[in-house]
Amino acid sequence: MRSRVARSGTVGVQEFIWHLGKRSGRTSRVCALPIQEEKESLIKIRIYVLALMLLFVCLQSVHAQEYGKIRALRQRADHVIQQKNDFVVRVLTSYTIPHECNAQGVVTRINVDGQWLAVDTIEIVPVLKEEADTHPQVAAHKLLFYTADGIMYLVSDLIIR
Repeated sequence: MRSRVARSGTVGVQEFIWHLGKRSGRTSRVCALPIQEEKESLIKIRIYVLALMLLFVCLQSVHAQEYGKIRALRQRADHVIQQKNDFVVRVLTSYTIPHECNAQGVVTRINVDGQWLAVDTIEIVPVLKEEADTHPQVAAHKLLFYTADGIMYLVSDLIIR
């Protein structure tokens, strides 16, 4: 149902749409919006829905990019751990220290003075050589083997590569 209503102080006549609804058997006026405002509100709703859809699509692509970065970081971490394990085995082999490794190549036991010690943790600490005219350079590595009996350490001039 449309009607034309003139307002005082306005130049033209605005059209109003009266929305009727039924409430307990009687017809009552629910809302009265000018046609222009109703069209604007529908456009705003469409814009909001479109923005939410774009946001949803963009977030999925961002998630995929982040997943790719995380996968690359995990691969790099696996590579670094493998280098560390290979270096420890190479040092122990070069000094003819008996040792045992698990399936992943991690040193699990070392033989010190005829006694096998279970290794809990291995740390590799670079030993720097500092000269006045150059930047500090790695001269050696100190390997720390943490066991139940204490900490065993070994200094090696081999390079991690």
